[in-house]
Amino acid sequence: FCYQPPIGPLVDGLASRLEVARDSVIDYGFHLVVTHLHAGNVGELDEICAAGVSSFKAYTAYARRNLFADDGTLFRLFSHCARLGALPLVHAENGMVNDVLIETARANGTLEVTQHPRTHPEASEIEATRRVIAIAAIAEASVYVVHVSCAGALEAIKEARQDGQTVFAETCPHYLLLDSSLYDRPSAEAIRFVVNPPLRPASSQPVLWEALAAGAVDLIATDHSSFNLEQKALGANDFANVPNGIPGIEHRLALLFDEGVRRGRLSLERWVD
Repeated sequence: FCYQPPIGPLVDGLASRLEVARDSVIDYGFHLVVTHLHAGNVGELDEICAAGVSSFKAYTAYARRNLFADDGTLFRLFSHCARLGALPLVHAENGMVNDVLIETARANGTLEVTQHPRTHPEASEIEATRRVIAIAAIAEASVYVVHVSCAGALEAIKEARQDGQTVFAETCPHYLLLDSSLYDRPSAEAIRFVVNPPLRPASSQPVLWEALAAGAVDLIATDHSSFNLEQKALGANDFANVPNGIPGIEHRLALLFDEGVRRGRLSLERWVD
């Protein structure tokens, strides 16, 4: 990822990441994370695409981390991506509602990690997914919904496809193999599993596996965001301060083969796909 700078042209965000990547020993590409577009800067997406970036990511959450994109920015992004042939990716949760839920839990002194899934409910993901799809329809744009975690969000994507929209969906190994009961463990252990969207109840897993086998979920990513236990422990006494993310790149293919192919959930051909 590279990030739109708070001030200045969008290309500055790409330039700073290219400098960091100068000595990379592997191939790489970039998404540009977009946070604020208006009539005066949306045309800068042309320059970013010309520089080789063909995908842009937006968040409907994380206002506290200055990553939130409002609906106007989403519409401008989608419309311009449609014109450029670029692909917008969206993290779909209602971040404004989630933030109020977090503030309420903290005000009540309920700071345990068990609050994490309660302050990021499935309904928040479902609402944001439907809203993102609706904005993409108005913009006549394709859209890619990242790390789908629950049946309701998946249903919204299926309905949009039936209506003729191009909507791509991914899920991640942790949503297929881990569940929200892990948040009930002592905080020192539960902090390992803090990720957004949160792990969902185990009942979501068969739905995601079936959708993956049938092609309703297009692909498996990892949303890899790796923190060590010392970093995670920053939120041991306040769930809202746990660095957010789970690693996953190294074991993705092996987990999908073992839990997918060997257990009869995926054909070998679908695993290769």
